[in-house]
Amino acid sequence: MHQVQNCTLLLPPAPDRCQPECRILSAGLATQAGFPLKVKAVLFPVEGGEPRIVELPYRLEHRGESPNIPGHRVDLRPVLGNATPWPTTIQLDGFKGGRPLGRSLTLVYNDHFLQEKKPPNLCIDAITHGRGFKWADNLVGFRNRSPADRIAQYEDVTDDDVGVFKKYFEEGGDGNDTLDPATEFVLQDLIQKRLAVQLVTGVWLIIARIRVVRLFEFVVQPVCFVDAVVHLETTTPFSQSHKDGFVGRRTCAGTMCGYRPLR
Repeated sequence: MHQVQNCTLLLPPAPDRCQPECRILSAGLATQAGFPLKVKAVLFPVEGGEPRIVELPYRLEHRGESPNIPGHRVDLRPVLGNATPWPTTIQLDGFKGGRPLGRSLTLVYNDHFLQEKKPPNLCIDAITHGRGFKWADNLVGFRNRSPADRIAQYEDVTDDDVGVFKKYFEEGGDGNDTLDPATEFVLQDLIQKRLAVQLVTGVWLIIARIRVVRLFEFVVQPVCFVDAVVHLETTTPFSQSHKDGFVGRRTCAGTMCGYRPLR
């Protein structure tokens, strides 16, 4: 059981929600029934109209990477139904390389809207005057609490945040992240470290395989260099990285594919 002596050390100030969260932390997370807390997000409704602020329910949960800092698990069913959610991080003002915001926003949408043939999002279509990426189904935007790379928590979205989301769509935002230089540096450093670990692991697997083959080389063909190279490539996936509470993967198939978070 996680004991909390001073919740203000674990939760950044949020005047409208600090006391309810502190009460839950003091009583224990197991005392929560359903999703007892609420956070304000911006909904881009599929049926059209202006983006609007909605309150979505959430609960506190302990996460393995930060066991002493509870994360927010938002119930997305009121806006996405049973769709598979997919998050995109926005840290720049605009999709075409604007200034750093100094904060992180998260755009969440239905990961399978194309396969499910969902209707086009008329709200975003109006924002882009029909010239942007063709989004479908509902989309919802959140504001992350800082530091977003250490805690998976949200705070109420603001009018300024709504403007950032709209500019992202206006400039052709298609679900790819827009990261500030500091986050990009941390991400690339982590990628290199993961690659180094995976490379060493792959080499040791090759050595072990060669040794096994040599034990039986009187009945089987010796391992060839080409086979060893193929083995190295298949045991060292391109990279994995952690970003803003979501674990992601870059894949390589001749050329590098885009960043996508894993659930």
